[in-house]
Amino acid sequence: MKGEKDNTNEFTSGIGDLIKSAHHNSLLHTIVEYAVKGMVFGSFAFALAELIVPNWLPITHWSMATMLIVDILLGEITLGFFRSDLPWIVIVPAHCVLTLIISIGWIFVNNWQAQVFHKDLWLFIAIYVAGYVCVWLGLLLYSMCITATMNKKLNKFNKNEATDMDDTTGDAADTDINL
Repeated sequence: MKGEKDNTNEFTSGIGDLIKSAHHNSLLHTIVEYAVKGMVFGSFAFALAELIVPNWLPITHWSMATMLIVDILLGEITLGFFRSDLPWIVIVPAHCVLTLIISIGWIFVNNWQAQVFHKDLWLFIAIYVAGYVCVWLGLLLYSMCITATMNKKLNKFNKNEATDMDDTTGDAADTDINL
């Protein structure tokens, strides 16, 4: 109606402000972030397997649902390893073995063990190794991009800080702050 105020923009703006004000370093945010990363990398690995050997395993709603659950679990395991103080020489092999165990469990949940272990074991090993290496290379490239972005922002921040310094005393320039 003509006289009524449209609250739609007010509502969406409030949600946007709420999302913006959330701490991006919070534990919940990190857990969700790694769950999503697990789904992305796991889906990529599954798509890679389908590209290597099309129609190797039957894809059903159940297999897709269990794949997403497994991918979330692997994302959270990765988070646990990344937050630990373990050296990479321990993290990567341990992560590889756990991923293999969970992948084998996924095969059993989907009743694919006869196809995978009795008929195409070497194919499974090849696909697992190729997928695992590709996912880690993707993670490495992602980390390099994030590092480059952070370094660029840090350099810009440091450049701005240097211009704010008083040349004669080395102290920060006087500024008026109204509280």
